[in-house]
Amino acid sequence: MTSFVEAGNDRDAEAVCGLVTKEQAETIAQASGGSCEAALEAVLGAADPAETEIVIEDVRVRGERATVDATIKQGTESQAQSISLIREDGEWRLTNPDL
Repeated sequence: MTSFVEAGNDRDAEAVCGLVTKEQAETIAQASGGSCEAALEAVLGAADPAETEIVIEDVRVRGERATVDATIKQGTESQAQSISLIREDGEWRLTNPDL
């Protein structure tokens, strides 16, 4: 989770695409008509320049799936979220990266 937030803060589209599931990366690519990286470069380039912070409150692992309850902070706003991950190719990857 922290790697995903750091990659977003660094505007590193390639790293972000590598931290989501293959299915999610394909969905992002199809929605943009290009690659995951190109789509996220546009999104990250237009994003609020405020740094995003994450505070992990709880982690629940059930086999190849995990849920992370966290508070996402950006600027003066914060929002509690539950983030789903699955183990894919030996790595934990986000299934819903709507942070």
